Amino acid sequence: MYSKSVFTVTKKAYFIFILALFVSILLHGVGTENGYALVVRMSLEDLSREASSIVIGEVTDAQSFWEDGNIYTNVTISVEQYVKGAGGKQVTIKVLGGTVGDITQWVSDAPIFQIGERTLLFLRNDQVVGWHQGKFAIVNHELIVEDVLVDEADFINGIRGILGMPPLKIDRGPEVVPAAPVITSITPSTTAAGTRGSPPFGPGGGISDITIKGTGFGGSKGKVLIPRGYGLPAESDYIYSWSDTQIKCHIPYNAYSGDIKVKTSGGATSAAKNYVITYGAYWKQGLDHEVKWHVTNPMGENYLVNENCSNVTDELNAIKAAMNTWSTAGAKFKFSYGGSTTIKTAVYDNKNVIAWNDLAAGVLAQNSIWWTSATNGDAVESDIIFNTDYTWSTTGAAGKYDIQNIGTHELGHALFLTDLYGSKDKEKTMYGYGATGETKKRTLELDDKNGIKYIYGTTLEANLIVDEEEEIGEIPGETRLLQNQPNPFNPDTWIPYRLASDASVT
Repeated sequence: MYSKSVFTVTKKAYFIFILALFVSILLHGVGTENGYALVVRMSLEDLSREASSIVIGEVTDAQSFWEDGNIYTNVTISVEQYVKGAGGKQVTIKVLGGTVGDITQWVSDAPIFQIGERTLLFLRNDQVVGWHQGKFAIVNHELIVEDVLVDEADFINGIRGILGMPPLKIDRGPEVVPAAPVITSITPSTTAAGTRGSPPFGPGGGISDITIKGTGFGGSKGKVLIPRGYGLPAESDYIYSWSDTQIKCHIPYNAYSGDIKVKTSGGATSAAKNYVITYGAYWKQGLDHEVKWHVTNPMGENYLVNENCSNVTDELNAIKAAMNTWSTAGAKFKFSYGGSTTIKTAVYDNKNVIAWNDLAAGVLAQNSIWWTSATNGDAVESDIIFNTDYTWSTTGAAGKYDIQNIGTHELGHALFLTDLYGSKDKEKTMYGYGATGETKKRTLELDDKNGIKYIYGTTLEANLIVDEEEEIGEIPGETRLLQNQPNPFNPDTWIPYRLASDASVT
């Protein structure tokens, strides 16, 4: 349990153990394996040394505004503590993305802030170092790192050890270990993240809802801890009901496969129950459906491609191949090529653009997507920019980033599928980490396909064709169309079919 004070007395042996834990878990990267992300992967040591200041504080304000064709948000942090550096009692950072009026701009890999949350930030020049990698949400003086619940004071001392600073002394007081709750089952056995839930959270369907059964949860509502990306609080965003033996809750957007735990109101935490998130979508309260391109005209317009990659000459074919991967996945959605362009920046101009340009340090590729709440969450534009600071290839060459590989992932974001970071997600196209020479994201896994099918509906052809030269007895008088995927079923699914002869259809 968390102590009364972070600043008084501790045992030297305990600090040595905690520092060893942080060195083994965090020096090699804030993630699940070594390698690179779609932002370049940074270790805790990288974050600590690159940051000019490391602050802990509460998000007190967020003001979004238009600037040069993009929406930015000034996020104000009321600073409680400087772990590194010094400064005033308030810090304001500028983040790409936000909402102005009916228009929201969502940017892949950018950190997301919520007013009222406590957070630990690695900052340089009023920017978050490593994008979402440099933001950690703090809930009840704890952070989730590598699916491990870590005490805030221990995390701070891990950073101080990296920087060669003496540890803060911790008075944990007399340790009281309450009886731990026990999770016996979670149903359904797998589900998607971020889709609509049961009322009052959603318009119905309960697709991202789970039921946790067990013992010792207590009569008062606690928390359901769930692995979550983008520096967001790693917990369920809505609990429908809570009893000593059963909890019903919603899986939030940007959650991913990993260990689910129950934490009681008294602070006792259950053992982990590993859980698989099949795919992630994005539904926002107040909308009738998940955010997506309009069903009857999915893209609104084509993607224009600027073939300005200096490393290759066949980038267009790689982009077209990435588009085709999603277009042939069996959903009622198709990407299309609309011709060449000289545009090389992401800007809100009613044109969907793919190009190469200089991006922030550490960002491999960036998808800026604009959508409007005026029409229940319809997307209006997507611009994908590949970073010219990195070397690109179309053959999966070692030491280079494969255009089709990264492009397929970024186009998944254009469909409003979110990143997944769990060890059981690593074969999926929407797995949020990649590497040079990697090509496995070129091919969709079943969960990737089911994600796009859920959001846009399934196109399934059932043809009953009779060969004119073949004599037959009777023409079938009844045809049944059976749906077997995606699971869960999207009520918007469209199934075209042909009959063998003229007949009434009901």
